[in-house]
Amino acid sequence: MNPLRERGKMDVPHLTMSADISDNPPQGSALPSAVAAPSPPPPAPAARWLAPTALIISAGLFLYGLAGGLLLRMLGAANAKDKAPEMGFYLYATMEPVVMFGLLALCVLMAVFIDNKTRVPEMWPGGDGTSALLRRVVWLVLPVLVLAAGVAGTLRVMHEYPFAPEEYAITYQAKTRAGEAPRGLAPVPLELAWLGNAARPSFVTQYGQVLEKRSGVNEGGDVFWRAETWRTPPAGARWDIGWLESGSAYVTLRAITLVLDLSWIVNPLLSALCVVMAALLARRLWPDRTFAQAELPAAALMAASTQLLVTGMSAHAGPAALLCNMLWLWLFLRGDTLGYVLAAVAAWAAVWFSPWPMLFLPVALPFLLRLALRRQWARLSGNAAALAAVAAHWLYVTQSQRGTVFGDLGTLVPVFVAGPGVTPLFPATAGGAQPLDVVLSSLSVPLFFAWQALPVTVLALAALLSWRRLEEPVRDIAAGLGLALAAVAVLFVSTGFAWGNGYAHGVMGSAVLLAAAGWPAFQESAGKGRAGLFLVLGLAVAVGGQLPWRAYCAEQTVRPFVQASQLVDIQHERFQLIDPNYLWYGDMVLRNGPFLAENGRPVMLRTPALQTINRDNYAVVLDALKQLGPSKIIKVDHLVSLGIPSLSEDALRHLGVLNRDGTNPDLPRNTGSPR
Repeated sequence: MNPLRERGKMDVPHLTMSADISDNPPQGSALPSAVAAPSPPPPAPAARWLAPTALIISAGLFLYGLAGGLLLRMLGAANAKDKAPEMGFYLYATMEPVVMFGLLALCVLMAVFIDNKTRVPEMWPGGDGTSALLRRVVWLVLPVLVLAAGVAGTLRVMHEYPFAPEEYAITYQAKTRAGEAPRGLAPVPLELAWLGNAARPSFVTQYGQVLEKRSGVNEGGDVFWRAETWRTPPAGARWDIGWLESGSAYVTLRAITLVLDLSWIVNPLLSALCVVMAALLARRLWPDRTFAQAELPAAALMAASTQLLVTGMSAHAGPAALLCNMLWLWLFLRGDTLGYVLAAVAAWAAVWFSPWPMLFLPVALPFLLRLALRRQWARLSGNAAALAAVAAHWLYVTQSQRGTVFGDLGTLVPVFVAGPGVTPLFPATAGGAQPLDVVLSSLSVPLFFAWQALPVTVLALAALLSWRRLEEPVRDIAAGLGLALAAVAVLFVSTGFAWGNGYAHGVMGSAVLLAAAGWPAFQESAGKGRAGLFLVLGLAVAVGGQLPWRAYCAEQTVRPFVQASQLVDIQHERFQLIDPNYLWYGDMVLRNGPFLAENGRPVMLRTPALQTINRDNYAVVLDALKQLGPSKIIKVDHLVSLGIPSLSEDALRHLGVLNRDGTNPDLPRNTGSPR
């Protein structure tokens, strides 16, 4: 029998009695004091092969990630100018090969070193590990450092600029709600309503307009859709981000901090709280461990995660989703009625603070299954009913806002599971995925671990290799992590615009806790000296190597778009005309505010959309625009000089923007060059 499985059961002391003591001793006599049974024997020491095996498997994972990065480079994903790659693939091909190679080399070196018999002094705190200094490090120093890094990165790395479309969508809706627009829908000024798609920012839906589309096939044989006509919307048309309903609680939080001018501290503060929550979860999972073996490694591994730190510099909803997921787990593990009731509230928050509800479901599912296996039907029914109520509330609110309540469950349920705007790996209309799609989607797994401190990967594998030693809650955590990573790989071909694996950000706490669970087994296998050296070295590499590299790459990616936004801000003309089709992600340059009059900022217009308003007489459109105010064309070459890559003619033909002769198939022949 595994003694760990008996942990938590009540120990019944053995009584040592003399033969003449009866069940009812005479008056004045006393029972001999009970002698407690010895504590269960500790588990057998981990095999010597466990630590090097975990390192070798980790090296294989990063080797696969490195090969994927090189493959993307061969496909041209690192050259935005020529191939116009998807943003996630571009960032992977640009940032990840260096990191993957470094982590691979470190794993190999440590695997060789751990096999060496050289004596190494202990570098990780030992003993009871309960000194006041260690407690201050976990509860104060690490959270403050994460908070400071997040604030500095928000101001200096991201420049307070919502770069990714997800970040911009959140900021857009926050500004809308801060402006007291009804239900978060920004009214389109009547005098500008006829501009339609020309002024509409990306990811924004305009209610009341009719969009006509036509399909086509470009010269490469790819089918694409292009908006041909945006009819003039009726009076009262409004703008909204159509896919962000599930993150509305986070949007509300951002709106409040916008009013208070504190939006720069939201994600840094949430990230710092995630460090505290990791330590609290470690104590709840392992009450018999010392502070240095439970809270300290969990908090340190969370604080050193570049995924946590860089995302904390952005306006992404990932930190809120992560904190809510961990809070749900902490409350659920109480195991009593109050804990389950509060966990239901945390589940509601996990759904409404994240734009991707699927981030929470894999975390909860294994724990519900565990209740079923134990036949704890009352607890199972209560928790399942709470989660069902959360899902029903989400579906009701999001669909009633659209005017259709539970109109098509076949569409709504997948949207709740995967999130609005999902791009599945196996779309029903595409007849299944291509082999290359499967390879590219699987890169999300090494990407997820490459954005953590190296010990997270190695120690998590050590925990899996010592599966029988794991407590049942830790096994459920591991199962939830596996389900989440598998779901991300299947539902999303790419990792999108987020920093790291943004879709899996909400389950990062599970990876850290699984790593903390494997720490004792790794110590026993490698020896405390070598294990401590590996952990300290891995944390140092994460903070001193991975973080500066990723911050540098992020700043270099964001800066050209920040400068383009600043260029628009200093213009005096009311309308700034831009052709985004010739720029890499040029549509991200067009960042109009929700009310088209944000602090006197010029209104940015897409010239291709203007030209399609009246194909036969574009001059009429320009005359109508001139009646509203002066306008200026911002040349493509000017934006390219800021660092935004322009697309080559081959890429433009591939995207269907240009014909073979270099003309635009959607525009009149006499509109001139946008350059």
